[in-house]
Amino acid sequence: SEWLFHNSRGERLNQTTINRVFKLYCPKGYEITPHTLRHFYAINAVSSGIFTIPEIANQMGHSSIKTTMRYMNPNLEEIRRKVEML
Repeated sequence: SEWLFHNSRGERLNQTTINRVFKLYCPKGYEITPHTLRHFYAINAVSSGIFTIPEIANQMGHSSIKTTMRYMNPNLEEIRRKVEML
């Protein structure tokens, strides 16, 4: 199937069904969705230093880097660590 999330007939699952499956299998207290995984990927890809933001934008299918930058929520622990270094 060309779809990452598909039914037994190879047809694409809709967003509601995918979110329901994630909710069913995620540990209690965690709200993980495909969209949160996109945030996780973007933040970790840039933090690794392997990919540049333009490369990540391309991988995520964004036509504008501004869209990708919305995924770059600062990690609070990282901010605290940097503030302590001042």
